Amino acid sequence: MRLSDESRYLRFGTPNPHMPERDLDRSVDVDHHDDEALLAIDPVTGQGVAVVRYVHVPGEPGVVEVAATVADDWQGIGLATALLAELTRRARDEGHSALRAHVLAFNKRSLALLRRAGFSGRGGAGALREYELELRTQERSNAGGGGAPSPPAA
Repeated sequence: MRLSDESRYLRFGTPNPHMPERDLDRSVDVDHHDDEALLAIDPVTGQGVAVVRYVHVPGEPGVVEVAATVADDWQGIGLATALLAELTRRARDEGHSALRAHVLAFNKRSLALLRRAGFSGRGGAGALREYELELRTQERSNAGGGGAPSPPAA
């Protein structure tokens, strides 16, 4: 997935993230309960253009942390919104009680995405802000923020 230095910085907090091999292994090892990932594929090229995922927060039963990455050419068209809505539905269906996200305070697009999806600010330190969305397993409809289009086939 192609990301500009700015997009990499907004997602990872550094323009040139180095992912240790154990983290890379963990990022592709999903069990579809504590760890989930949804991928959007460009139907023309077959390349990945977006991914959203959640991972279990150690020591906090039912809480999963979410993250999203969208290739530069695919930003601003609602892809992250659609994928986050589906990921929220998956987390709810798996019985999780809350989604949590950490975002740079000046990442306006991500902050807007989280607010539209119903996340609330929980504070944070320095440039990093924490947001959370409580999930109610009995409310399975309208997961993640109303009427988002279905994501492209993964």
